[in-house]
Amino acid sequence: MNDLPLKCYSDFLGLGYIISNVPIFALVFSNKNEAFNVWKKVVKRWKDDRIRVWFVEPENTYDFILHCDSRKNTDVNWVLCKTLAMSENYKRFRDGYADFAEMFFGVYTPKKESGPVELFSFRKQVTNVRFLAESQVDENSIVSEARHILHKKIVK
Repeated sequence: MNDLPLKCYSDFLGLGYIISNVPIFALVFSNKNEAFNVWKKVVKRWKDDRIRVWFVEPENTYDFILHCDSRKNTDVNWVLCKTLAMSENYKRFRDGYADFAEMFFGVYTPKKESGPVELFSFRKQVTNVRFLAESQVDENSIVSEARHILHKKIVK
C-alpha cells in the first residue's frame, strides 16, 4: 500500500448505470458545481489505464470504490467510495461487464424532461474493474482501508 494518506470522498448521491454495447456507469451528484469540482480536482488527471474500480458485495448492498494507483503531482491518495443498495441495474451492469466500462459524471435533476440524470461530456474508460465477495478483500489493501473509513462514517 502507498505511504500517502488516504482521503475518501463519498458525498455523491450514488451510481447510475446504462446497459448498452459498452457498459456505462456514472457517479451521480446533487449539483453541477460539486461534480465539476471532484472531476477537476481529482479524476481529470487520472490516466485511464491506472484507474481501479472495485465493487465489494457483502450481502444486499455493495461498496463502490474508485481509485487511481498513480501518484504523480498529488500529496493525497484519493478514493471515491459509497455503500449502495443492490439494484437490478447494478446486477445487469455486473453481469454484462467484460473488458472495460465507460465512466461518466452526472447530476440528478428530477424536473428535467430529458431524464433525471444529466451526464457530462467528460469521461474515462476503465479497464480494471473487479467484483469481489467480502471474503476476497485483502486486509492490507486500498480496498480494505477505504471500506474501513467508509463504514466508520456510516456508523457515526
